[in-house]
Amino acid sequence: MGKQHLEAAHEVELIRSIQKFIRAFDKEINRIEGKLKDLIVADNSLQKRRGQLTEVAGIGEITALVP
Repeated sequence: MGKQHLEAAHEVELIRSIQKFIRAFDKEINRIEGKLKDLIVADNSLQKRRGQLTEVAGIGEITALVP
């Protein structure tokens, strides 16, 4: 969402605001992904499931995190 707005923005102040939003959003995504990975590491059945999923072509680490 934010990146499409950034491409359309022309005012410096608006561009900075959108960039700030994108950085904050990316930081939150990374925090949540980290928590999910921690939960998987703590659970053997989830580790096994992640391993099985990531063996399939086209399924990466992020997709394997989705319940």
